[in-house]
Amino acid sequence: MKKRRLLSFLVNKPPQRYFVMMQFFMFAGVMLFLLYGSFQAFDQFSLSSAGQDLTPEQLKLQLKEFYAALFLRLLLIFLIGFFVNVLMGMIFLHRITGPLVRVRNVLNSLIEGKTPEGAVKFRHGDFTPELADALNRLVAAVKQGRLVIKK
Repeated sequence: MKKRRLLSFLVNKPPQRYFVMMQFFMFAGVMLFLLYGSFQAFDQFSLSSAGQDLTPEQLKLQLKEFYAALFLRLLLIFLIGFFVNVLMGMIFLHRITGPLVRVRNVLNSLIEGKTPEGAVKFRHGDFTPELADALNRLVAAVKQGRLVIKK
């Protein structure tokens, strides 16, 4: 039995690298917006309450209102970042699963005895274009009758 390497899941490096970089930049962008929003809100609060003589109860009430507004602002930034991240993830996932659906359809038609007309092509930007080449070689072998399955 073959020994598994620690990073054996890194089999298709370009898409995985693209996905990790996309996630890093999305996370960094959301974090920067969260930090910027927090610092800006604290700055506004400190400037607005600097010249006022407030009792501890009034300060406590203003802080409570400030934290509620800050929470809503940060929650909004987080939710927008989350939905943008989900959208980008779905686009990325579509670039991987689209070719797999195409391969499944071609294989199902081969099982039914039909050979596809023309070459199997993936959309521009889809990952694993070498899979289309291998599938085209398989279809060509089936059409020419060269396919021999050995047991």
